[in-house]
Parts: sequence; structure tokens; C-alpha cells
Amino acid sequence: MIRVAVLIAAIAQFAVVAWGQSPRAPTPTKGVVDSYYLKRQQAKAAAVENTPAAAISQVSAPSLGPSFGFGADESAASELIDPQVAVLPQSANNRINALMASTQGNVPAPQMMHYASTNNDYSAGEEVPSAPQAGGDEEYVDGDCDGYGSPQQMSSFMAAVRSVPTTNVLWNEIYSCRSMWADFDYLGFWVKGNHVPPLVTTSPLGTPQNQAGVLGQPGTSILFGDQRLNTDMRSGGRVTLGAWLVGDVLAVEGNYYALGTETTNYNATSIFSNGSTSDPILARPYFNPAPPTLTPPPPHLPAQPPAQSALLVAYPNFVGPGGGTLNLDGSIHITSSSSIQSANVLLKRLIGVNLLHDHRMFLVGGYRWFRTEEGIQIQDNINTVGGGLPAGAGFQNLDSFGVKNNFNGGDIGLFSDIRKGRWVLETTGKIALGNMNEIVNIDGFTRVRTGTTSTDYAGGLLTQPSNMGVYRRNQFSMIPELNLKLGYQITPGWRATVGYNFTYITRLVRPGNEIDFVVNPPYTPGAPQVVARPMFLNNPTDMWLQGFTTGFEYRW
Repeated sequence: MIRVAVLIAAIAQFAVVAWGQSPRAPTPTKGVVDSYYLKRQQAKAAAVENTPAAAISQVSAPSLGPSFGFGADESAASELIDPQVAVLPQSANNRINALMASTQGNVPAPQMMHYASTNNDYSAGEEVPSAPQAGGDEEYVDGDCDGYGSPQQMSSFMAAVRSVPTTNVLWNEIYSCRSMWADFDYLGFWVKGNHVPPLVTTSPLGTPQNQAGVLGQPGTSILFGDQRLNTDMRSGGRVTLGAWLVGDVLAVEGNYYALGTETTNYNATSIFSNGSTSDPILARPYFNPAPPTLTPPPPHLPAQPPAQSALLVAYPNFVGPGGGTLNLDGSIHITSSSSIQSANVLLKRLIGVNLLHDHRMFLVGGYRWFRTEEGIQIQDNINTVGGGLPAGAGFQNLDSFGVKNNFNGGDIGLFSDIRKGRWVLETTGKIALGNMNEIVNIDGFTRVRTGTTSTDYAGGLLTQPSNMGVYRRNQFSMIPELNLKLGYQITPGWRATVGYNFTYITRLVRPGNEIDFVVNPPYTPGAPQVVARPMFLNNPTDMWLQGFTTGFEYRW
């Protein structure tokens, strides 16, 4: 599965690179800008022939903090100049060059401008594709404020910008005050199942009772177990809230998701006291490490040498220790459940922008919480009918294994998005490092019925005083995660999305891994064991979850 995850990540990276480098009709002019969207709109407005450069140069964005690799005093990054203008006149490139040079004078020329080095810039009088502006520019641009909450800054070039036709609704995060967003996603996830040993076996009718249900004996088959449980798709939901803190360079984002509780149930009942020949033999297998030392054994636990054994739950014409014949009518009920929740809070810091391919890169870091709750309960009920035993006599066993995992740690990674018109491809790769608090709760009991009274004893079959209790441990764990999301901008505020998520958890406890299949039965309820088995295994394992997401995003 790790190889599959690596392959998926490689394919995703290839897709990102391939999309970003795919041919485009003709390459738009580009330049280094200070306030990612704000300066880009300034440059767009400056490209209009009749827009006075002086009006544009009056607008200045506040400092956004330290450099991130694009120039000594540069605050943000470079970005694509919008190609959606009606005509780029002869003087457009020179005017943009002058504007950028005046605001970023100390930026190295190769990083700031590439007009002279490319042959794909729009030439004089060349028409650039544009579309009718349904609703007018007011639909995309809000002139009352900018991303910094300062109406005075925006008003100085508002008229010029409004005169430039555009269909690029992705420019308005800062420019039209859309500095907050909320995502609502439906999750359809699959989780690596919880593996359990063989729990219920059967044999053909007529199998000798000391071989019935015993693993490795001819005719024995597994009815339930030796498999992974809770592997069906789980529905869930995820909510994400975010806001820009400094322009569109620094943002905070938090999300929470939960998957619905997945359950697996198994029920089997066999009644032989009515003469049935269609019901199956029911047994619970285990491994007996030593021959019995306490006698006589009860009829449902035949003496065996060290080897595979079985607790007979339903068996016809059972021969008791005194030679009498009785029927074992019985049932087995197994329930397994699993639930998952997660949340994190991240800061996103712009670290680079690819001007040519409209591609941004962010460093992300923050806090991650992850929790799983899983459990499995195995219950059998045995009624002894005949053989001189009183009505209602029998046995009942319950084994319960429950686990909780709570992860708390730090998250770090990269986030990128590539934009083409109304389409957006977002990729997030991150890893959380921290502490996994593991809790294992093992419990069980045996109830012996004599017909009119019953007595309870600690321990069932796979749970005994030797392994019962609550066990806690803290371990270092890692949670790498890959998240892909493709979005389509329906309106300036609404975006529809589909995506894929893969998450891997390195160390945690699961109930199936804590079932000790080795049992040294005392043969007399309440008597001490010869060998202290079953035992607490302390056996951590891993988990993965993956699936698709679909939802929508709203920005305001």
C-alpha cells in the first residue's frame, strides 16, 4: 500500500507539472508584483492605452513582510499579467515595465521582466480573447475596499480597472474583499480493515467431537474471521474555514472531518435438540499450549494435547464425560465497530509563484489531531439439552476488545494551486509528527447456568485475568497525507470541487491485533490457569484511509 501511495503521489506530481507546462495560446506578459493580486490588477489597468500611468502609480500596497526568494526587498511574489484585455497597444509593455521598475527598482531584471526574452508576448494591436461581461465588471470587482480594508487605496485606479473586460473570476480574492472562505465536502472513504483471527468454525455433521471445528482437521472451515473487518466505504463530512491574514500571502485555515461509524455483524444459531439436520456445527477455535491438568473437563471443552482446539457451541449428540448423550444448542454473535475523526489548524505562507503557468506554492504548518475508536465483541450462548442436566443449564461467554488512539502533533508540508481560467487544481502534501496515545481495554466474563441459578466468572474464552485490564501507552507516530482537489469557479463566490485523499498512520493499536489466540483453559470456571495465556500482546500496527471528496466552496 505504501508503494501505491508513492505511485499516486508521483502521478499527481507529474500531472501538476504536465498541466503547468502544457502549451498555451500565446504566452501572456509577466512580471514581479508586490501585492500578488493587487499589483497584478494595477499592471492590467496600466496596459490600457488610455489609462494614465500616473493614476496607477499612486496606488501602493503595504509591506507584506520578509522576502521569499524573489528579490532582496520583495515582499510577496510574481504573477501572471491577465491576458483578458481587449487590446494591448504598442506602448503597453513599456508602460508595465516602467510601473514595475518604479515599484520594484531593486529586483534583478531577469526575475522582474521577461518581455525582451520571449517571442510570445502580445504584439501591438493584437486582440486577446475576451468574453461579454455578464452583469458588468461590478460582478467581479468591489470598489468599496481592497484586501487590506482601505477604500482610499483602491479608488485611485478603480475607473481604469473597470474599463478592462475580464472573465477571470479568480482575481477577486483580494481585489473584491473575498478574504474568507468555507468548504463543505462529502467524503466517501475506505479504511484499511481490522484483521482478526479465525473466530467461528464449522465441520460437517458426523465429525468426531474432538475434531469438530478444530483448525487443520479434515472438513473444518472458517465461518467468520481470518479476514479484515469494516472495509466497506464510509460516508463522512468535512468542514473547512479559512481567512487571509496579510493580503493573499499569509492565511490561516482549519478543518474538521468525521467518518460515519462502520460496523460488521455476524450472527449464527444452531438448534439440534429438535432433530435438525440442516443447522451447522458451531465452534470457536483457539490454540491450547498445554494438556489439561484439572479434571474432569466440562463436556463442551474436550481434552486435547498441545495443539489447535475448539470450544463447541452447537453440536448434536454430544457424548458427555459420564457416557450420557446430550445436544448443544448454541448461538454466536459478533460485532465490530470503527470510527475516525480528525482536525487541524494550519498557517499558509506564500513562498513562490510561477508567472508563466499561473502556479502558486505555499508552505503550510500547524497542529494536527487524529482519533480512532474501534472494538470487537464476541458472545456465545450454549444450552445443554438432555443428558440428565436441568432445563436451562448452559454457558455464556463474552470477550470484548476495545481500543482508542489519540494523536496530537505538528503538521508541515506544501500546498500548491494551478489556475486555468475558471479551473483550479490544488495539491497538498504534508506530514504530521507527534505523540499517539494508545488505550486498550480488554474485558470478558463467563456465566454458568445450572437451571435455576447462574454464576459469573472473570474472563470468557479469549479474555482471561491474564490479559484483562486497561493498558495505556504513548508512542511516536507519523501521519503523512496527500490531498488533491479540482475546482470549477461557478460564480465569483462559489466553486464546485471534487478530490482525492490518502492518509497513512504509522503506529496505532487495533482490536484484532490485541486478540491472543493462545488459550490455556483452566477447565473449571474460576480455577487458576497453568500457563498465563492469553496475554496482552502490545502489538501496534498501521492504518490507511483513502477516498474521494465532492463539495463546494464559498468565498466572501
